[in-house]
Amino acid sequence: MIIIIPAQAIPVTAALVLGVIIANLAFLAVEATAAELEVHLAQDDVCVVREEREALRVVRVRYARGELALDEYQRLTFELAAAQPG
Repeated sequence: MIIIIPAQAIPVTAALVLGVIIANLAFLAVEATAAELEVHLAQDDVCVVREEREALRVVRVRYARGELALDEYQRLTFELAAAQPG
């Protein structure tokens, strides 16, 4: 089946098609931005976990050297362990 479009409707039809294409591109751009933001937040979470593990390691070393009292060591390790996921 062939669709015949009158000559007067061609600019309107072209404008509608172009509008749909632009709307799709805008939607894809928003989706790409959201995905990029999720990746960035995930990378930030990984950095925070690494920093917390490093802080826990430093607390353990300082306690082993006698630089921290037992109560302070327990408080810091509890806070750092509670902050880690899982």
